[in-house]
Amino acid sequence: MSVLSCVYVVFIWCVAVSYSLSVRDFISNLKLTPLKLDETKGMDFEFVEDDVVFKGHYPFFPVFPASLMVEFSYGIIDLIQECHAYKFLNKSAFYKGFSPGDLVSINIYKNGKGQLIFEYNLQGELATKLVFEKHHQNLKKLDSVVIESDNISYQDSYCHLPQRFPLLVVDKVYANKEHGSAIKNISYGDLYYQNAYGDLTQQEMAFSRGALIEGLEQSAVLLLAEHWDVVDTRRPIVVCAIDKCQFFSQVYPGDVVKYFSSISYISDDTAFISGYAVANGERIMDVGKLIVIRKEAI
Repeated sequence: MSVLSCVYVVFIWCVAVSYSLSVRDFISNLKLTPLKLDETKGMDFEFVEDDVVFKGHYPFFPVFPASLMVEFSYGIIDLIQECHAYKFLNKSAFYKGFSPGDLVSINIYKNGKGQLIFEYNLQGELATKLVFEKHHQNLKKLDSVVIESDNISYQDSYCHLPQRFPLLVVDKVYANKEHGSAIKNISYGDLYYQNAYGDLTQQEMAFSRGALIEGLEQSAVLLLAEHWDVVDTRRPIVVCAIDKCQFFSQVYPGDVVKYFSSISYISDDTAFISGYAVANGERIMDVGKLIVIRKEAI
């Protein structure tokens, strides 16, 4: 059940049954009866206006983070038995951000190439599209980590990132001329666990995949700061694409995650970020390309 507990939505099924639950509770209820792919037709949800996610993203630009749209999609995949193998995010595009109060409809299907497609529509127009494929197994063990050194001096992330709780998902950041890095100490104090109750399964205790993607983006903040004013809240930095993303293992409270990122291209308003995350001596996540843009001044 890897969906952030802070994300509150209202689901409306085509049978006119509505739910006013957090995503965590909604998925828990669905697990009582397995979900089939054809049962996802006609599924809508509405973003609650006072959701803490919006408050923590940018103070003057309340938009739902792309990383959490990926997380929400993975949460749905976890529920559909026939789709469990589709864990490799081959490509995605975020054409329009979701704001408080938006009513979004979901279309989930398999195309002729055997890919699993998620389409999120806003007022009849395609706003987000994600293309999943069956999991690609890559080498998990790390031969080396190019940036690790005894001389690294990490800095508090709070001073370099405009995001605030619960969207500030790294504790420390660092960069040299070529690579960025960040550290996240996962704990029961993270918002992801605060609304948890009862006896959780191992899967339910796994840290949010969306937060891991967000952490990789934030690990590149000092690299971006060489070219952009990253704390200028009038020009927020948002994700417009996440490609070639896969997860190899899960992490839990008590684990320490280290992110390593690099920038292959940057202009006045666009940057291409890639990188990976490690924990317990293993590579736990790869992201082939994460494209961020600077929005126009608000």
